[in-house]
Order: sequence, then C-alpha cells, then structure tokens
Amino acid sequence: LAALGALHARGLVWTDCKLNNFVLLGDGSVAAVDLESAVEEGEKTYDVSPVSTPPELAGRYARGDTSAAVSPSGDVWAAAVGMIFLATGVCPAPLYPGLTPDQVFKATVSFAENNIDEALALVEDRQLRSLLASLLRLEPSQRATAAEALRSP
Repeated sequence: LAALGALHARGLVWTDCKLNNFVLLGDGSVAAVDLESAVEEGEKTYDVSPVSTPPELAGRYARGDTSAAVSPSGDVWAAAVGMIFLATGVCPAPLYPGLTPDQVFKATVSFAENNIDEALALVEDRQLRSLLASLLRLEPSQRATAAEALRSP
C-alpha cells in the first residue's frame, strides 16, 4: 500500500498491481517492481492484468469498451485481492485456466457482485477484514485510498 500511496500522490495509477509484481528483499521488506505500466490518473488504457482489473473496468472491457479512465481506486482493489490471498491462501479473484482475458473480465464482475463477502469471511483477523472490505467496495468512489488504508490500525 505504501508503493500505491507514493504513486497516487504523484498522480499515477499502476494498472498492474498484482502479487507477481512484489518481491521480498533480504532484509524482510517488500519492493514493488514492474512499474512501467504506471500511467497518469485519468488516462485510458487497456494494458492491464485481467485478474487484477477492478469490476468497474472489467465490465466495460468485457463489452469491448476500452475508453474507461483508470483511477487509484482500481489499484487499491487489486491490492486488496492480493492481500486476501496472502491472508488466507485462497485466491478470491476468478483465476480460471484457459479463459480468455474477456472471459476473465466477465468472471471478475460476477465475483465482485456475488462473492466478495464470502472471500472476506475467510480472513480471520477482524481489523484486516475490515480494512480489506474498505478497499473492496463495489462503488469506486467509496473505496478507501491507499493513504487512508495506511493510516488504518
């Protein structure tokens, strides 16, 4: 979340926030890598990972509409999906081998509308579950920002 907060403070959206793009360093800290997909907030891009695409964009992309502008709320959605996996060992995103990107986009929308609470229920720590719920709100404008999440207990 610190990496997202730093990017967002500079008016950038990562668009490819996923677990594969974080590395554990020898001192135990975590570093974000593969940041070349970062674009200015409001830019329209289709260069996103289908699995980490937030539902408000996934639905549009599945319909062939690539005119949607990216925003920091999409990054925090993607980060929260990864954090659920780290906390539970269960991947909440619709990772279906053999599906095309458009099929994954459609599955993401279905997951977001029907299975968020089920995925959150797997998170044992109450504070973490509450934080993740704030990052996974369906309405992008209601999602916590990375900066807000960093201030969370």
